Amino acid sequence: MRLITKTTLLYLLITAIVIVSSGLVLYNITNNFIEKRIRDYFTYKETRITGYLADPQVDLKRINSFKSQHVESLSNQKKPLLQNYDRDTIMFNEMEGERQTFRARTLDKVVNGQLYRVSMYMSLKESQLLLGGLLRRCFTFSWPYWL
Repeated sequence: MRLITKTTLLYLLITAIVIVSSGLVLYNITNNFIEKRIRDYFTYKETRITGYLADPQVDLKRINSFKSQHVESLSNQKKPLLQNYDRDTIMFNEMEGERQTFRARTLDKVVNGQLYRVSMYMSLKESQLLLGGLLRRCFTFSWPYWL
């Protein structure tokens, strides 16, 4: 009887370790995927904004008409101070009608000899939903997982 108890306990312990470790691995993979997606988005936005600023006649009003970006000219500053300053902030999302978490990246960019401070924003709602759902599914042990 002791052998069965020890074997069952060992089996349950190994199973718990496998479940927890696979949940952590899945969480890390998902988190890395989300971070890569955010980096790619900001790289794309930076390229587009640099293209807008490279025009001979820069229209900051048109560039700033997008809610996901803000550009200001820094005429009194000589050299760039910020480079890829990332932060999470809470802003009002007009499309959703509620306050949401956004990832913001601010950087100073020199284009055609003129210095600009560029701020870009990306909503983290989908990322939070994905990670929150993953954590709920992995760690609440509701069987089966796919339902």
